[in-house]
Amino acid sequence: MTAKDIDGSEEREIVIPRGNREPRRFKGEYYLKHFALPNFFFHATTLYALLRHNGVELGKMPTSCKPTERAEPAPGALAIGFRTGRARARRERAPRKAD
Repeated sequence: MTAKDIDGSEEREIVIPRGNREPRRFKGEYYLKHFALPNFFFHATTLYALLRHNGVELGKMPTSCKPTERAEPAPGALAIGFRTGRARARRERAPRKAD
């Protein structure tokens, strides 16, 4: 796919069939901003939450790496920006009570 393939697609009509109902019609830019991207990020966030809930350890690359280098995620690192640094700081400040 090249840039020429998508040039002008912000005005292209996108039609999504809906069974027995009228199809949904969007202009390309509106479809991307208000349907496709929110749908993608909802599913990415849900997948992340399910993986974390089921014990998959997800992390992020250290910021000291160059973009061309690969590094192992730091132990206990919060993954790919879905949680904020405030959440991490709050967890570190408040130790868990012993049972």
